[in-house]
Amino acid sequence: MSSITPLKITVLINSTPDNRDVWLDMRPAWQEVFAIVFPISEVNLYNPVIERKFFNALEYNLVVLSGGKEDASCSEPWVLGVLDYVQNIVRNSSKTEILGICWGQQAVSITFHARCGIWGAETPSR
Repeated sequence: MSSITPLKITVLINSTPDNRDVWLDMRPAWQEVFAIVFPISEVNLYNPVIERKFFNALEYNLVVLSGGKEDASCSEPWVLGVLDYVQNIVRNSSKTEILGICWGQQAVSITFHARCGIWGAETPSR
């Protein structure tokens, strides 16, 4: 009988240092969700704001960008790093899926040069 290869998932938890408690609370929540949905999976979680690193997307089946409170169109170094990471995934990792939730979806949209903004605002970002 052949063994099943675990799904490899990485989650970018995009919370700023003032939200450290959120970061600590989210870790077990993400792990529990993926343990239910994908029982045979390996999940790596990290915070690009605090840790300033990105895992090699070629090694993962799924990259999840969580929500966050920062403006996804701002020029904060960590935000630009996330946008660059998403661009690199699209360019170099055709087998890696991307899931953006709330802020993460805005980051993915901005990466693809989509208009993104606040409902009712006169000028969308980028």
